[in-house]
Amino acid sequence: MVAAAPGSGVEGGRRQPRPGQRLSDEAFVETGSRVRLIGDLDGVKDEHAHNRALLARPAGRAGGRANAREARGRINAPGGAAVFSIHPEAAERAVVTRIPLRGETNILLMSDGFFRLVEPYGLYDAASLMAQVKAQGDLPPLIHELRMRERDPADDVRLGRLKTKDDACALWLNCILAKSYNSI
Repeated sequence: MVAAAPGSGVEGGRRQPRPGQRLSDEAFVETGSRVRLIGDLDGVKDEHAHNRALLARPAGRAGGRANAREARGRINAPGGAAVFSIHPEAAERAVVTRIPLRGETNILLMSDGFFRLVEPYGLYDAASLMAQVKAQGDLPPLIHELRMRERDPADDVRLGRLKTKDDACALWLNCILAKSYNSI
């Protein structure tokens, strides 16, 4: 399940670009040979482009961080973005994505910080990241790879990062289903 809010820019399953009002979590779901992104890669790219423009202005990082603080103040508030959280406001505005599950299913839930491996670093796409997780059988090597990419603050403007390092967490679920389910 991925939560989004009506009016937060997620309409008909596709986010309408609205810098600073993106969902903060993504997921990959692998059923059979297909790996699907549940989230919005275009929205993440739009956000990084917006951040690059902010960081290029005379106010630079200070202006970008001020914009981010302002956007955070609108999270889970009327007219603001919905972010998955323990707060009832987020659950009340959630949109659910249902995916049929059969046989072995792998689910990789991740924060926007962990998703940096895909965008802006471009180290993986959905299929290759899922393949790497399964091949390693563990997530810490990927966190280490991510941290190696976050060492140089000089890359922030080029990549559209407001923070050189971001929180990064992920949860990998490997499910072996005895029967098929229409959705989770």
